[in-house]
Amino acid sequence: MIQGQDAIVETRSVYVGPDGSDLALSLWRTHPSVTYLKPPLPGAVLSDAAFLTDGRLALQVALPDSERQAWTLDPDAHLATQRLGDVAVHAPLAVRPDGQAIAVLQPLTEAVSTASAFAFSDHVPAGEVWLVSTDAGATPHQVWTVAEPTEELVDLTWAPDDKHLFLIGRQPTGTGIGAARTVIRWLDTDTGQAEDLALLPSQVAPGTYVWSPDGQSVGFVVHTASLARGVHAHCSRRFPLSRRPRPRRIGWPTRGSGRVGS
Repeated sequence: MIQGQDAIVETRSVYVGPDGSDLALSLWRTHPSVTYLKPPLPGAVLSDAAFLTDGRLALQVALPDSERQAWTLDPDAHLATQRLGDVAVHAPLAVRPDGQAIAVLQPLTEAVSTASAFAFSDHVPAGEVWLVSTDAGATPHQVWTVAEPTEELVDLTWAPDDKHLFLIGRQPTGTGIGAARTVIRWLDTDTGQAEDLALLPSQVAPGTYVWSPDGQSVGFVVHTASLARGVHAHCSRRFPLSRRPRPRRIGWPTRGSGRVGS
């Protein structure tokens, strides 16, 4: 029986040899401590936070002009923050779990050079995936580009293997103004090969990805507009990362305001 101040009592079986042994372990707090995180820059907001494999937090910081930067926060160093690399983009980014690289979405090179195509809009759709090392002075390199210029990349997240990206895009359906579908891809950042996983009529909610412990499945939320009721249903789906997975629904949440699935 192991007891600690303000900790949940636990029972552990420990083998101790004839020469004795030292024991060090972590116990769950009876009342967990809560620390509110603040943006490292004045006027900025935190748009995402995720743990790295070394225990630090990777923060996605959004500035007032919509520029996004990557920072880290170290819980073991009095919550010290530090800029991660020199990435400064106006599109979604994702810090690799090992903290050694950042994946960013960028507009198509042709779209940037042809600014007249977006003369009446501040929004230039992203169509390229770039990888930026967090080492000082590292040169970014392009990993992948959409095949159709009408598709827009809207979000991405790293898989736990530090090699693949779960990539979200939106494609126009041609059935009406603004009508689009979501395409989900599995991108190998080493080879630049992207595999189509699924097409959905719904929009994926950015930053809602939760990976299974074995790294083979990912759950996330999608928003669906109901024409009959004029409301949004929130659906969580999970895809086994194999060829052509089929999404499946799990059930309804207790509040009845949406669907929960995998």
